[in-house]
Amino acid sequence: MRPVLIAAIRHGGIKGIAEFFDRAVSALEAMTPELSDDLVDEILGGVLFTQIVQMYDRGWQPRELAHIARHRLGRHEESFLMTGIAMHATCASHRDLAPAEWLAQLHDLAVPQKDSREAVQEWAAGWRAQAGLSTAAAWRPATQLVGLLGGLDEVPALLPLPCEWSEDVAVDPHPHFSDLTELTAALAEAEKGSDPREAWEATVTAHTVMAERAFHAAIADAKCAPLTAQVRSRRVLLDGPDAETKADLLRVICEHNAVRTASFVGLGISAIVGRPYDLDAAEAMYTSTVRQCETWAAASGDSFTAVAHEALERLDFMLEDRRESLEEAVFEANGRVATRLLAQRDAAASAVFEVLFPTACEQPWNGAA
Repeated sequence: MRPVLIAAIRHGGIKGIAEFFDRAVSALEAMTPELSDDLVDEILGGVLFTQIVQMYDRGWQPRELAHIARHRLGRHEESFLMTGIAMHATCASHRDLAPAEWLAQLHDLAVPQKDSREAVQEWAAGWRAQAGLSTAAAWRPATQLVGLLGGLDEVPALLPLPCEWSEDVAVDPHPHFSDLTELTAALAEAEKGSDPREAWEATVTAHTVMAERAFHAAIADAKCAPLTAQVRSRRVLLDGPDAETKADLLRVICEHNAVRTASFVGLGISAIVGRPYDLDAAEAMYTSTVRQCETWAAASGDSFTAVAHEALERLDFMLEDRRESLEEAVFEANGRVATRLLAQRDAAASAVFEVLFPTACEQPWNGAA
């Protein structure tokens, strides 16, 4: 029984293996009446805990795993994953050693922070009871979950890995504090009404504010550290349906603002790479644009996809025009050095992106694109 679930971890991403798992799980279900509930729960809980440890070691974070389970699987598999995340949180002394951002993710996911280290079979039994599953019925969702996660390759670590946590975890040598006040104010105006024309005017203003602020930030920050050293990576969760359309929206916004993207629609995730302010602003702009498209779709009766595609065309044209105008303005105000610096800003994001995602066009993360 253990080898079946271990095989799911190791080979979950290989196509054509679904039939093997189906036969194996059917066999496990048939033999379950001969087994004790405690034994089944110990096996399920132990494999789940191993799986969570491996996923964290591969660079994945709690909110991303929860998003993938929600995007690709059913409620039983999602709740089983949350059981594993909670189990790890209890056994890994998160409160003492985890980075603040990691703890914030656990809080947002409503992961319980227990003081006692319960046995793994108790966690699995608690999941089965909450889900209303018999021991026999628990095999299938558990195997589907570990199979899906087992097919995910390593990704760039955005935070220190749990295996690296200690009292003296290294602090980012180049901390940043993005001032998005002007941008968020302009976006709030764009989101107020359901009239696309008025919202579009406010959106144009927001993009102008974003680009101007990003240019000035890049010029100022160049005095602090090399631009390449300032580049960071993060992952954006493409919530809900229309993940492909949302990935296109994010890409268009990013590519005109010195941010590179790699989208993995099958997982509902896009990776973005750039300087901190550029990342913050692009993500804020993307979130606002999605909200606006949802509002316009509700008001017009059109689908989100249709509205978003129209917005994509307008955004692409407008952003290119604004970018050229602002580069001319920067040259007139600051000279050729500033213009060269802005080109270096783009190049820095591309250089780091190519290191992090050398096979971005070859469907990494086990073909999840």
